[in-house]
Amino acid sequence: MLNARKSAEARNQAMLPLFAADEKEMVEGVIEGLARYQEEITSDDVWRELEHRGITKLDRHNVMGAAFRASKFITPTGRIRKSARVSRQSGMVQIWRSLKFQGVA
Repeated sequence: MLNARKSAEARNQAMLPLFAADEKEMVEGVIEGLARYQEEITSDDVWRELEHRGITKLDRHNVMGAAFRASKFITPTGRIRKSARVSRQSGMVQIWRSLKFQGVA
């Protein structure tokens, strides 16, 4: 059967158990929190929050991407921009739209 959406969902579900549960839950929690207060989110935003918590690296390098793809709180916009993270050397990051953003109160 050919179905791109189901294929991506199966990939995400297969990848998630590979990550330390605490890392996955932590990143997902940050994504959910940011989605409440920001209309758009990138991995730079998540890293900024993690660094604020004293976390500068993750044990699994691809936990961030898997957490973004599996999140029910954001959706890809199809847009990209240059990352502000020095380690990314101006590499491009996906821009995601929040599904929870309610605007400024």
